[in-house]
Amino acid sequence: MIDTRIISRNSKKYKADHHVKRFTAKDHLISMLFRVFAKCSSLREVAGAMLGAMRSGAQFISYYLSAGFSLMTMVVLAGTMQFSEIVEGQRYCWNLFNGHIPATIAFFYTCFRGMQKQIEALLICLKPSRS
Repeated sequence: MIDTRIISRNSKKYKADHHVKRFTAKDHLISMLFRVFAKCSSLREVAGAMLGAMRSGAQFISYYLSAGFSLMTMVVLAGTMQFSEIVEGQRYCWNLFNGHIPATIAFFYTCFRGMQKQIEALLICLKPSRS
């Protein structure tokens, strides 16, 4: 969208990153563009929205990672990637019972993680406070 060479050139020209240790001019520009596009009105909203986006990304990755592991388990147990041979290899014993159970548990765990987090939040709210 924006050429990073333009940002680098202007940041050197105006010495924007002269005393910067971590949060560079490029980082600041990205966060301000995010603020505009997300229609945030305060820094707290920006931080919360970015944290939510990172959590969402992590959950997305963990979901597809476990789904990929569960599919790869089937391929490893069958010894081939041919769908017909995978089905034929399960004629006498389904791969689900032949070592696929841990991958299936991981897959369902990530699918129902949202519900688990809601239950944890409810339990925390219902927990009596100590005085």
